[in-house]
Amino acid sequence: MDEVVPVLKYRYRTMAARSALFVDIGLGQSFEVREPLANVLRVASNQVYIIGGWNAAATPKTEWFAAPSGWDRTAYNRNPLIAIYKHLETGRRVDVYMTAQWFGSCGSLEACRAAYNRLQTMIRAAFGEHACLMGTPARTGLDLIERALPTNKEGVPHEWPVLGDAVRGMIEGNIGQGHGNAALV
Repeated sequence: MDEVVPVLKYRYRTMAARSALFVDIGLGQSFEVREPLANVLRVASNQVYIIGGWNAAATPKTEWFAAPSGWDRTAYNRNPLIAIYKHLETGRRVDVYMTAQWFGSCGSLEACRAAYNRLQTMIRAAFGEHACLMGTPARTGLDLIERALPTNKEGVPHEWPVLGDAVRGMIEGNIGQGHGNAALV
């Protein structure tokens, strides 16, 4: 019989604070992009949130995300929109997201930035100074779940074993992402 390896346990990661730049490239005012990607990457720290993304008109066309001279686009996903760039000389990495992932159809740069900063403060207060907002709400949630898992008195993480095949099959067959699947009974 194969050894069962735990799949879920507390993993404490110390993360450097990730500065976020919020950029309005003109999608809210018109249906054309007024700020080229090269300018955005030049002034960006390590993560950029572009105001928009809630519909096609508020999302730059795929061509806008082509890597400018001196940069390599190492990843690109359209839904949710994530584009990752690496500077060819310095190796600096910049992750680009749309604000719709966090703030829905809010088109205000100031409101998005204020909400982001407030949420970051609340997460650090609840989960410790090393907790950070990740690029997306989903990734942030996974990180916070891991941080919230218990450890024993010696600091050793509690480990949950892999569920049996029957239970995993039942969960996979009945639990979805709220798309009308039957509930697990």
